[in-house]
Amino acid sequence: MKIETAGKKGPFRYAVYQSSLGDIFIAMGASGITDISIRTGEASFLEKMEEKHGTPPSSCRSRFTGVFNELDRYFSGKPVALDLPVDLSGSPFQLEVWKVLRTIPYGVTRSYGWAARQAGKGLGARAVGGACGANPAPIIVPCHRVLRADGSLGGYTGGLDIKRALLKIEGVEPRG
Repeated sequence: MKIETAGKKGPFRYAVYQSSLGDIFIAMGASGITDISIRTGEASFLEKMEEKHGTPPSSCRSRFTGVFNELDRYFSGKPVALDLPVDLSGSPFQLEVWKVLRTIPYGVTRSYGWAARQAGKGLGARAVGGACGANPAPIIVPCHRVLRADGSLGGYTGGLDIKRALLKIEGVEPRG
């Protein structure tokens, strides 16, 4: 699963996906999804995109048909790989962690320690937690599938209720 390095030239677009969790804002550059935001208003999302990318994205729902089809399957509880192209910005370690997270199958969870070992940082479970917290494309980069070693939730930038809801969609019941 390829993760491009953000900053490719080309049109920068966004669309709003209406989910059972509320509106999900998705931005895409020429090479793939750059950002996904759950629990934010449109104005706040656009401001964040302008700050991060130097320009606000323009609205273009038609460019997101494939993404929306995959998300429709996901939110209906059907196993789906969500192997959509992404174009993410992050440190080399973050990019490696996000690449590892994309290998965790639908309905399966792994520990922060497992992700650290896969990313080449055997003692970096906390660093993996930081990379998960900085994940610009939740759901597509499934940081919600990463739990503490004891099977409890750990953290989630979108809120633990969102993490729990995403896992429930996938048929996973975490501890605690």
